[in-house]
Amino acid sequence: MTDPARITIKDVRGAGYCASGARRWFEGYGFDFREFLANGIDEKTFLATDDALAQRVVAVKRERTDG
Repeated sequence: MTDPARITIKDVRGAGYCASGARRWFEGYGFDFREFLANGIDEKTFLATDDALAQRVVAVKRERTDG
């Protein structure tokens, strides 16, 4: 079971984004993409970027998990 407060590559792909685009996005914000692939990223940290991609990924994840 995954931690609902963590965003994973599965969530990013579930929102329609590709891994290569996600890599560029993570690097643009100074996040370690390999660390993200291995462990995910805390939802609050992800949303703190105030970026539309992060907001969409979290919204899609919540929709999927909440119902």
